[in-house]
Amino acid sequence: MSTDALERQVTWTEVQKEPSRVAEMVDSGDVWVTRRGGATPFVLTLSTRAQGARVVASTAARALRNVLRHSEASVVIDVLREDFPWLDLIPERHLPAFAQEFTRAIETAAELGRWEVMDQVLHEWKATAAIYADPMLSARLTGPFDDDHGMLSADGIRLT
Repeated sequence: MSTDALERQVTWTEVQKEPSRVAEMVDSGDVWVTRRGGATPFVLTLSTRAQGARVVASTAARALRNVLRHSEASVVIDVLREDFPWLDLIPERHLPAFAQEFTRAIETAAELGRWEVMDQVLHEWKATAAIYADPMLSARLTGPFDDDHGMLSADGIRLT
């Protein structure tokens, strides 16, 4: 949280006791609301400000998606490596799939306004990179597999 955000921070109790003062604060910028028990803070903002941020994020994401779609795969991968150095751990043959999933996640997130979609894709690929960083674990998870451990249900419970 930036220094500016710390200056524009109130507690949930303050929101309840002094809603007019907090509303005035929101008129001039976003206000972070903290809660007891370590609960994640939330942000109060004007609907026009939130809508504007959504439009900007969506437009930027669409532009980035188009740049990625119309660029050579090798260029896209090189650009993405600059922001995600852990891509160096993933075998070259898998990097086009990452670039394609990343591009699609941008498109989906922009359409839905739900950036968790991108977060999930990045989380999964970063976990993959962590597996490749450990040669023994990577070897165990990529096979070949000699043992048949039987059939599993969709939730991972052994059926046999």
